[in-house]
Amino acid sequence: MIIIEIKKDKKRNYTGLISQGHAPNSFGKKGNNILCAAVSVLVQTLFLHLKIMSNVSRETIREGFLELEVSKTNKETNFSFAVIMTGIHNLIKQHPEEIQLVESNT
Repeated sequence: MIIIEIKKDKKRNYTGLISQGHAPNSFGKKGNNILCAAVSVLVQTLFLHLKIMSNVSRETIREGFLELEVSKTNKETNFSFAVIMTGIHNLIKQHPEEIQLVESNT
């Protein structure tokens, strides 16, 4: 199962993300798993975009795991997260038993 944790502050601004886990082999073997690839593209695009904006204060990346924390919350950061969340929600709608979304407050 893939677990995506979205972190928000008290004002509901996005402050970070943790994505971890793998989809079952029924979606393809390691390295060819289409569901893992879809989630990876979304979260890595968010990470790279925020990195280019110099808005990543902390990051941890390893196989099957990506964690990022934003330096500052603003409209552009919230919009960037919102776009990626559209794709994540779409994947969850298609594969609700394979992806879990958790929201936590920072």
